[in-house]
Amino acid sequence: MLRRFLETLARVCFRAPRRAIVLATLPMALLGLWALRVPVDLSFTGMLDQESGEIARYFEISHEHQLGGYLLTLIELRRPLAAGAAESAEQSARLDAAVAKVAEVLSASPLVQSVQPPADPQWWVDNLPWLIDAELFDAATGLLEGGLDPAAGARLARAVGDAPLLDDPPGVRLVQVRMTNDPLEMAVGRWDFFEVEQLVREQVEPLFPEVAVRFAGMPAVAAQDQAYTLGLIRKLTPASLLLVLGLFSLVERRWQSLAAVLLVLVLAMGATLGVVGLLTGGLTLMETFFGVTVFGLGVDFAVHLFVRFREEREKWRGAEEAVAATLRGTGRGVVAGAVTTAGAFLIVSLAPDPVAVHLGLSGGIGLLLCLLLMLILLPAVWGLSERDQPLDDAAEDASRPDEAARRRRSASSALRTLRRFEVVSELAVRHPRSTLVATLALLVAAAFALLGFEFETDVSKVLNRKVDSVQTVERIQDLYELNGAPWIVTAEDLAEARRLARAFRASEEFSYATTLADLLPESDEEIARRRERLEELWPRIAALRSLLAGLPPEAIAAAPLLQPLLARLPEGWSAADLSRQMTQLLAALEQAPGREAPSLATLPAGVRERFESESGEQLVIAYARGSSLDALVARRQRAAAQEIDPEATSLSVLLETLMLGDRPWIRPVAFAIVGFVALVLFVDFRRPRLALLALVPVLVGTGLTIGVLCAAGVRFNIMTLTVLPLLCGLGVDDGIHVVHRMLEEGFVRPAHSAAAVGRAVLMTTLTTCSSFAVLLWTDHPGLETMSLVMLVGLPICWLSSITTLPALAVLLFPETGRRHQAESAGGPAAA
Repeated sequence: MLRRFLETLARVCFRAPRRAIVLATLPMALLGLWALRVPVDLSFTGMLDQESGEIARYFEISHEHQLGGYLLTLIELRRPLAAGAAESAEQSARLDAAVAKVAEVLSASPLVQSVQPPADPQWWVDNLPWLIDAELFDAATGLLEGGLDPAAGARLARAVGDAPLLDDPPGVRLVQVRMTNDPLEMAVGRWDFFEVEQLVREQVEPLFPEVAVRFAGMPAVAAQDQAYTLGLIRKLTPASLLLVLGLFSLVERRWQSLAAVLLVLVLAMGATLGVVGLLTGGLTLMETFFGVTVFGLGVDFAVHLFVRFREEREKWRGAEEAVAATLRGTGRGVVAGAVTTAGAFLIVSLAPDPVAVHLGLSGGIGLLLCLLLMLILLPAVWGLSERDQPLDDAAEDASRPDEAARRRRSASSALRTLRRFEVVSELAVRHPRSTLVATLALLVAAAFALLGFEFETDVSKVLNRKVDSVQTVERIQDLYELNGAPWIVTAEDLAEARRLARAFRASEEFSYATTLADLLPESDEEIARRRERLEELWPRIAALRSLLAGLPPEAIAAAPLLQPLLARLPEGWSAADLSRQMTQLLAALEQAPGREAPSLATLPAGVRERFESESGEQLVIAYARGSSLDALVARRQRAAAQEIDPEATSLSVLLETLMLGDRPWIRPVAFAIVGFVALVLFVDFRRPRLALLALVPVLVGTGLTIGVLCAAGVRFNIMTLTVLPLLCGLGVDDGIHVVHRMLEEGFVRPAHSAAAVGRAVLMTTLTTCSSFAVLLWTDHPGLETMSLVMLVGLPICWLSSITTLPALAVLLFPETGRRHQAESAGGPAAA
């Protein structure tokens, strides 16, 4: 029934080509125009399920507190200081001046919400008597009365340096910038980061040539990766298209045919965007990937149809009969392959995940529309270009001897190519058991190689290698033990914020935590108690400060009063360190009675706005020690953060979800796809053995591909998974075409059938591989692994379709093997 329908369609389109072209292209063009009206969300968030608990929590906090993206700005002397060396006064002044200029320039930009330069440590020291906890305050006053508790004294010694403020290493300053727009919610191609970077390059660096300004954090990483990669792809895409068309011209040299194929692909892509927009209400970044699938399989459809059409014409058939035979024979395999792959994509679209929905719909609808256009437009184009060809061979030879000679040469060339493939297939058919044993041995070896399977969880290993912000992230990690994706917790009041900040500091996973409460006394009652106590001890404080100020560090070491404290100094501390810290502490204690305790009104500019929302809710910001780009590390950090507060969230949550997120729908969807493919093949072939034959290339190709890549040490990643459906689709398509040709020829010569289709399969393999090969020059590990999957997998699928498949056919259909052996007893030449 399908064969009859395809033959009728071929004749109708061939006889009325212009009408067929108009009727096919007009609706597709209208759908493509509709796509221009569909809302487009090219941001990263468009691919996320924002109703998921962890993701929803992040965006709720981000929107409520206008977090935007944290951009860490590292300001460093271009000529590093020697190990252990201190900054000179001039270097310190220049670094501080560079910091002030960066803050001035960026604060004036509407792209920046806030700038936090390095906090003044002196502000913390001056206000230390009000900000240290009660235990440490009592330890300090106990020291003055000679009743020092050694354990508390050791903590006191460190309190001066353990401010909840970043302590800059020599020669380095860190400025924390918060962007106005969250980089995850910005469309691809719109990069605020580069404008911010340009401001610094133009207005800061010329004034401070001895200082380097570098950036880290998601705004920098995302912008650099996208810009570098998309820039290369824009350059490589035309080269890829020309290469594919050049290879396709080996099958069909007429420009009308090439234009028809290109028109089909463009119309199918545009119409698909329109249909997906109608169904979902908008388009996302995922729709940009489906073009690769439609382009790869669309060219595959065209190559099979063109190769078969030329074969029919080389049999001296009339044009209309050749078109009818093409769709009646190869057309059925093209339909079966397209329906199988499109159905698999549409099943994926049923998953409760935005990425799966958009990728599945665009891939499935795109393939079906591409199939429909190919089956209508190609016969119509042949009707326009081939209609005037004489049907009588003798008349054609007499009237056009040059054309007849060209066609004979073409037929001779095609026959030589076919015989080369047939030699390979003949060997497989003559030794079917040896062929299958060799294939099985390779699959077993691939299975063992799977023991080395590794999935890349570090995003930095999947990004473009030219993203220098990744190196800056690592540099900041080494210097400050913090990363660019802080963990955020909200608190109802300052007391709760203070408790949460202390809990983060006590955790081994976190290096630094800060909140507004750290910069304010705990209560008015505590302020009054401390003020009274300091006024009482003021004479002792002044006397002790005078004593220490006149003593060298060695004398301090011998002071009986400080012996308990010296015995409990932190590792690596010297008497000089203690002298410096104690001098600062005593100066602060001496001046405290005459100073006001810090309050919300007297905090440094911009601090309150950073930590407090309009509703009065307090933010606690905690920086983890480990990498912010490794999903496994992010998972561990999330466990530690949510142990402190179950509502803790971070940009790292999105990273973890993307790379390692639980997707319980994968297993049922995978089983549904396998069941659907099996059903389609059974309906198409009506016999399980034939369906099994059609699956041989995809099973062998996918298994060996994964095994080879694992053995070569290639780490799989989230981007690798996006091309596996295309590999499977092309592999199934190869098997379907070979089995259909065997059925068409009555299984008399399986080697000849496989070799005949193998010519077309080779061309589809070459065209698809050439389009993916250009990705090897993107300097992008993620895209390179996508390319490797196709460059390894497609040739294996092709080779298995002309060797393993016909060998298995001989064993599954013994009568075929006996007939083949009888007909080819004289060898391939006799056949």
